[in-house]
Amino acid sequence: MPLVYTRNRCAGAVASALEWFARGSPRASGLKSVVWSTSSLPARRAVQHPELSGLWLIRQAVDEEGVAQLRRLVDEVALPPRIGSAHSLLAAADREVAMLQRQQDLHPSGSEQHTDLGLALGSALADRRAVRERAGPSPPPPPLRGRTRWEWYPYEPARLMAPMLLHPEDGVAPTSAHGRLEGFEVFDRAPVRDWLGLSELSQQGSDDARRLRLLTRELSHALAAAGGDAGGSGHGSVASPLQSLQAVFLQLQLLRRGAGVSAHVDAADPPADVVATVSLGSGSGDTVRVGHVVVPLEPGDCYAIGGHARWEVDHEVHPSYQDRLSLTFRFLGAANRVHG
Repeated sequence: MPLVYTRNRCAGAVASALEWFARGSPRASGLKSVVWSTSSLPARRAVQHPELSGLWLIRQAVDEEGVAQLRRLVDEVALPPRIGSAHSLLAAADREVAMLQRQQDLHPSGSEQHTDLGLALGSALADRRAVRERAGPSPPPPPLRGRTRWEWYPYEPARLMAPMLLHPEDGVAPTSAHGRLEGFEVFDRAPVRDWLGLSELSQQGSDDARRLRLLTRELSHALAAAGGDAGGSGHGSVASPLQSLQAVFLQLQLLRRGAGVSAHVDAADPPADVVATVSLGSGSGDTVRVGHVVVPLEPGDCYAIGGHARWEVDHEVHPSYQDRLSLTFRFLGAANRVHG
């Protein structure tokens, strides 16, 4: 088994165990996992799973040429992180300490959870001191972040993230959403003014940027055509039909081979009634699990979650033997949109 794959699997397992311990067990469906047979589904049309409400698949949402264009665009705008290994570990240690502190504050002093989290926090603080010594006194170089170039942020081991605001003609006007997007931890809490901007990239005359704009509109239309209801959880998305959805922002994610995303339910902030992810993997073998349904993904496929699948069951991204690049679009229904 390749060394890089094995190392990333181990690092991901440690991160998953820590997240489970700090946040508690995610909401699983309680049903035996089954693989969704998707090969016979129609292309470019959103189809809801027959048993799991709120899980849709758009097979071949992007054709082979489009996948190549989108991968090329990401390669151009998302720069390799320049942070040295010690500084990267220190940033991860800071996040671990902060998460444990937040979770400990949620439990009363003297409770079993408070005590257990205190022990984990003490260990995390000791690890951070050791990493800080290795990092030395020199600060890391400031990250390169702007409307047309963004340095990948290593949110977790072998998991890189970058944000992008969509073109205002294709969704919610960026200025109306800024206040609700500030401080997003997977982007290092970078100010929204420093996020990538599809509007600015389009102004450069890039055909690849235009293809991403087209994909935004195509996903909106495919979800609207699916009809149905994307609400039903009490999170501001009750009775929010798919036809009313508008895209807010885009999340670029690169998982190195062997890395996955542990089981979780997406947080309510930043708000999203429907979350749609397009796989830009370099080959077959990508799978995700939503509730009890395992979804196989080919390059260009898109799966979306809303309502029950968004709020009531967990989902996870399985490790792959290849690097996994994906684009995640977040959509708001009319009840959650801020105008002006």
